[in-house]
Amino acid sequence: MDPDTWIKLHPHVNEEIISWVPDGVMRHGDPLSGELITDKDHLMIMNAGKGFWHEEKTLESDPPLRMLQIFVRPHTINLHPGIQHGALPAWKYNEWRQ
Repeated sequence: MDPDTWIKLHPHVNEEIISWVPDGVMRHGDPLSGELITDKDHLMIMNAGKGFWHEEKTLESDPPLRMLQIFVRPHTINLHPGIQHGALPAWKYNEWRQ
């Protein structure tokens, strides 16, 4: 995404959305958890469950955003929605991070 881009509030249902940001800053907002920032040091998983609204944006002062989003169908539908967001452990050459 280019700087100063806003993807307005929109819904997801019964999806698990993994957001990984190797470059830039993704600014997430939702009524449940408020505003969160995902960057190269943080990972976000949105558990949409029975329904989840959110928005994503970059500020004019942010660098260009490079982000991978993976959409996964959950094992059970209509689960309780939520957010998993936190710091990634430091990476080590030729090793997986968990």
